[in-house]
Amino acid sequence: MLVRITSMRPLNLLLASLVFTSMAMAATTRNDDSCDIAVAPAATLLLPYFEVDLDNRVGQTTIFTVTNVTSVAQIARVTLWTDFAYPVFTFNLYLTGYDVHTIDLYDVLNGTIRTTGRHGMGAWVSPRGDLSKDNSALDESECGHLPETIPQFQVERMHVAFTEGRVPGCDKVGSTHWYAVGYATIDVVGNCGTAIPIDAEYFTNDLRFDNALIGDYQSVDPGVDFAQASPMVHIRAIGERRRGRFTTNLPRTFYGRFQGPARPNADARQPLPSTFAARWANGTATEFQTRFKIWREARTNAAATCRAYADNARLELAESVVFDEDENGEGEQREPCPVTTCIGKPSIVLPATSLVSIADDEIFPQDVIDTEASGWAYLNLNDYGFVPRQAWVVVSMGAESRFTIEMDATPLGNGCSALTDVTSFTDGGAPGVLPGPTP
Repeated sequence: MLVRITSMRPLNLLLASLVFTSMAMAATTRNDDSCDIAVAPAATLLLPYFEVDLDNRVGQTTIFTVTNVTSVAQIARVTLWTDFAYPVFTFNLYLTGYDVHTIDLYDVLNGTIRTTGRHGMGAWVSPRGDLSKDNSALDESECGHLPETIPQFQVERMHVAFTEGRVPGCDKVGSTHWYAVGYATIDVVGNCGTAIPIDAEYFTNDLRFDNALIGDYQSVDPGVDFAQASPMVHIRAIGERRRGRFTTNLPRTFYGRFQGPARPNADARQPLPSTFAARWANGTATEFQTRFKIWREARTNAAATCRAYADNARLELAESVVFDEDENGEGEQREPCPVTTCIGKPSIVLPATSLVSIADDEIFPQDVIDTEASGWAYLNLNDYGFVPRQAWVVVSMGAESRFTIEMDATPLGNGCSALTDVTSFTDGGAPGVLPGPTP
């Protein structure tokens, strides 16, 4: 449904109350107990989108850096997922106290993991500094000989998975791309095993709760002098130990969909928000371009079959609205309806991770964009049926094919906020898309 908006005055009042509302929603039991996402030492880092030219050493690649800001050793487990949220490959980084590792995904996807370390417990372990200490809480029995070279059959499997969306026995776990495309999660764990978030033992044996990591990433293409950088999404573990178990009062968690009903929040990671405001600029003589890296929580859980991952190709979103700098807006939304009656109706869909241009008319209405140079966009990335769906949005802006910046979009609320209602637009009115106060 496309509706033209000619006045934004009521929305201004809503925006004015939004700051207070968002603060009120972040109920706390301790100063550190909050659903608000910030760049702060975390237990999980999310790289929301990566892109790698597998055939060109000096082509497009994604580089990320993980830093241990504590004095004791930590183990970080990296899991690489396709754009349909299928986990393809995992490896461990052993970080000594105050250590930092930089990983080029071009190297990983072509069979090598290069880090700064060549000494210590294994090939991936940096020399231990004078201020670094042991961590008695770690099980280091499998950390002594971490491999540096990935077997060729696994390299070939990654290439096919990230470019063609196929793995042995399953031919629809991702889209077809010229480059390798996906996302990554990086978790603090207690051992150098191989379990991943779809394995039950990941939450009972492996995952740890130290908010010890910070991280950033760079999208680089040396061949065209292109580079962008941004922090990764920092997801903190919130809670405390009670009777030998780490517990949390969060209503839902980042990895909640992978866990059983007995302990649905065992990961204790903050949930991500669903609604965002993002700046855009497009066209004109300076060749403005804006693209959004959009990560969305998938439908699949730990029990997902091969066929289920294909459903993550078309994750419906509730609403997108585009505004110019004169308060004119145009919105597109999918009205809630039962699945049986939605068949054949227009919808707004995205996979679990994607790079989307503001000029994509399948996601964003174009009347405002075609006539104006800049403005802002509102994205409600919940399901059209008002199902909560975590998300993250990164804004990539460029001009003249040489100036580029990258920044996180602004969340409107947090992962514990009440679901944003979607109501019909009316001429001269404001979209009912922003979260209101809760009791």
